Amino acid sequence: MKFFSLAILICCFSTFTVGNSVTMQCHYYMQRWWGTNSEYQYQCSVDNYEISFEERVFIEKAKGNHQSGKTNDDVKSFYIHGGNLKYFPKNLQNVFKNLELIFIANSKLIEITSEDLRPFPKLKYFYLDKNPIEIIKEDLFVHNLELEVLYLVNNKINHIEPKALSQLNKLRAIDLSNNVCKFDKTQAATKFEVLKIVKKIEQGQCLSLIYRTPENLLISQINQLKQQFYEQQDEILKFKKELNGKEQNMKKLTEENENYKKTIVEQEKQIKVQEMLIENCSEVNKGMKDKLKIFEEKNEELEKNVEKILKISEKQNLNLTNFYLKCNNDKVIEKLDKQDDKLQNGFKKLSTDQTKILANYEAFYNEFSIFTEELIKKEKELKVMNHSLEQCDAKLKEKLTKN
Repeated sequence: MKFFSLAILICCFSTFTVGNSVTMQCHYYMQRWWGTNSEYQYQCSVDNYEISFEERVFIEKAKGNHQSGKTNDDVKSFYIHGGNLKYFPKNLQNVFKNLELIFIANSKLIEITSEDLRPFPKLKYFYLDKNPIEIIKEDLFVHNLELEVLYLVNNKINHIEPKALSQLNKLRAIDLSNNVCKFDKTQAATKFEVLKIVKKIEQGQCLSLIYRTPENLLISQINQLKQQFYEQQDEILKFKKELNGKEQNMKKLTEENENYKKTIVEQEKQIKVQEMLIENCSEVNKGMKDKLKIFEEKNEELEKNVEKILKISEKQNLNLTNFYLKCNNDKVIEKLDKQDDKLQNGFKKLSTDQTKILANYEAFYNEFSIFTEELIKKEKELKVMNHSLEQCDAKLKEKLTKN
């Protein structure tokens, strides 16, 4: 993997030394590095570092030709390659106030401390390549909790203290390739893989022989056992939560089951009531049909009687007319008038009876029609209730099967 700039760096470095104070001339341009998610950053690049500093140097200021509209306050990336920079330079934070990336490569850096990195709380990307660094101390990154990418490749690291990376919760990419410490996998570009490497460090898999005393090894084993205990405890708590959730679901299902049972019992009662009503309605319907048949028979008889009476009446009228023609006697006429009155009264009575019968028949027919409509409605309601009961049974069987 190629981690250095593909651009040709044309850069000059000049120093004006006043004691240990240095003025640097940078080459400014946009650059991106491994792990920065293809993000370009405005960079000061100091290449061909030829001046040797055996002690810590104080960077007084930096000069160079900025891109249009840019200043040192816009610089977020500092890159230095080569030279004899044994110690981390001082005052870098005041020259570049918004640094997020520091890259020191092939500069013979032998030591770096938490105090060196204290002034960079916004530091996200830290790269050390081809330096004789041997030890990463526990407190190295205590002031750099925003760190996301750690690139420590081609150094001589033989000792990383167990908790050196534990506090870096935002760390998402790491590369420890080509060091004295060996792991199954030294490079990770996902949060999950990073955590695996951090755990190996916490378990003491990168302790130098000097630090592998019985006490340190025992502490490492204890830390490892603690880690396993915490992991198992987390799994137990997780299992308990799942178990509690399942118990609550079971209680809920049991309550729902009881409610379904009550609902089914109530519906069964309602169905029985409906069945009894239907039986009663059937009996009443049968009785009504019988009565209707009797009424129809009586009506037919009445119509036949009316026809007979009309025929008899016609004959009597004919006979009376003939008799009247034969007899002019007043008494005979008076008798005939009386008989005619009686006959007229009989017709009126017959007509009244027929009207009453027809009225009763019509009222009965209306009542029968209303009753028939109610019976149809009851049958529909019964079908709906049967359908609901089947759905309840199906849901109950499904829940019981799941449980």
